[in-house]
Amino acid sequence: MKIKKEKIIEKAKNAKRESKYIEFKDRFDTNSSHDWCEIIKDIIAMANSGGGCILFGVNNDGTPSTYDVSSVLKLDPAIITDKIAKYTGQQFSDFEIEEIDKNGHKVPILIIYPSDIPIIFIKPGTYETGSGRQKTAFGKGTIYFRHGAKSEPGNNFDLLKAIERKIEEVKRSWLSGIRKVVTAPIGHVVQVLPPDIIMSISPDAIPIRITNNDEAPTYKLETPDKTHPYRQK
Repeated sequence: MKIKKEKIIEKAKNAKRESKYIEFKDRFDTNSSHDWCEIIKDIIAMANSGGGCILFGVNNDGTPSTYDVSSVLKLDPAIITDKIAKYTGQQFSDFEIEEIDKNGHKVPILIIYPSDIPIIFIKPGTYETGSGRQKTAFGKGTIYFRHGAKSEPGNNFDLLKAIERKIEEVKRSWLSGIRKVVTAPIGHVVQVLPPDIIMSISPDAIPIRITNNDEAPTYKLETPDKTHPYRQK
């Protein structure tokens, strides 16, 4: 389930401190390996924790910084996805970049939606710190979550919460389908289509129609059913 975009933006506008769902970055250099590793760590931690957002050009107390972060708005989302894939092996792209007004200042915001399953780092986020030294933002094989205002390696409780979120999402999906059935108008019949009924452009496909609307697209059975020919009708 996606977080409500409007709700998270409203919280970000009024936030004076960081939280599980809100992270402030006073600066971000798109050419810095350090900045990329730290941002990727926060993105993955938030995705694993149910979603959140990162505000750029904002100090820890919620006030605007003097650093120019306008380059964030110019970032191609595909670049962020590729950076994430470099360390996780997954093409995670469930995020949006926008600009919001915070305390009279325009700041970029990266809205991150939940990941279906927890994302694991398959490569360490190591970068140079100068003088030949290195620092690691996250290690290989680690799963990061948000603990308060920090992005940290997960524990059993974090994994349990991730499983519970997924179960709750499935339950809502099922209940939505059940609700559609029980609220169907009297006299209507609910039909469940088998998985082999798919959209097809093959000239040999058998046309069927599941609505009396002549404007509706036609679904077809991809392969003729020779064993149960009447089922095709």
